[in-house]
Amino acid sequence: MGGEKCMACQSSTLILDGLVFDQGLHADGLLTVGFQGDPRAAVFRQETNTSTAAVICVRCGFVQIHATDPATLAAAYRKILWRKIEKAQKEGTRPEIRSCPVCVTVLGGELVCAACGWRLASGGG
Repeated sequence: MGGEKCMACQSSTLILDGLVFDQGLHADGLLTVGFQGDPRAAVFRQETNTSTAAVICVRCGFVQIHATDPATLAAAYRKILWRKIEKAQKEGTRPEIRSCPVCVTVLGGELVCAACGWRLASGGG
């Protein structure tokens, strides 16, 4: 690495290996981030998560938190997006997705990805 600067004040006086502690009732002590495949499901919500790390600016106190394994999150999220598309195809409805199932870029109002060119085919995929 090298050249890291605080996003808030541009200082290079940083703690690069900071941690964020979770002191919740059932927490193991370190903060994780993730998502649920279907938060409305009563069982089998397909929760995917990863640990976090932090960069702490010694000058201004700004803290930047990041996921330590974003690739795992992206892969699991892509699978969920494709499942939603398949379900909508079977039901003959428009899929309820807000991200591209190929590159995970946030989509605009239309189901067309400006980043990779993916578009929802008339058949649904």
